[in-house]
Amino acid sequence: MASVRVIREGWWRWIERGTRFDVTCTSTYIEDGSRRIVVDVANAGEEEAYLAALEAADVDPLKVDVVVLTHFHPDHTGLLHLFPNAEYVGAGSRWKGSIHAYWPEEALPITDDVYVLKLGGHSDHDCAVVVNAPEGVVAMAGDLWVRSPSDPRLKVVRDKDALEASRRRIIGLSAWIVPGHGPMGKSSDAIAELP
Repeated sequence: MASVRVIREGWWRWIERGTRFDVTCTSTYIEDGSRRIVVDVANAGEEEAYLAALEAADVDPLKVDVVVLTHFHPDHTGLLHLFPNAEYVGAGSRWKGSIHAYWPEEALPITDDVYVLKLGGHSDHDCAVVVNAPEGVVAMAGDLWVRSPSDPRLKVVRDKDALEASRRRIIGLSAWIVPGHGPMGKSSDAIAELP
């Protein structure tokens, strides 16, 4: 089984309600045997803080094999350059250096206990990472969930029906959910309906 730990808990805070906000993603580390995987990376401009979080989590970015992006918004993709030896994976695509490939299947296995699942609702390229871990199945759901104490509602919804279906699917698959912003929580506590 794979181990999962949060590198840095993300947030979403309004600066001017409805127009400007301060946001960074929750970033997670998975280790399965010799494979090292990071899910989502911080904004450009947060390099110093993110490197400190990686160091505190005992994650060497040069030894990371795979970086999975739950979607392609800048608060989840800004520091990809910190992982120069990794293969990058997003919903339906993967690349390393100049070599790109598509994966048309619904799920892409990374290891025997880790896979990427295409979903939808927040953006046009959402995915979740599903991990068999000792504490139960953990799903890194990206912005299909946002858990922010200042405003727990999801801010960007591309397709409400797809989002609700994705949430229900993740709840059915997992014991734990790591949201795109905020702390990991029990799947049983998650709310499938849109706020």
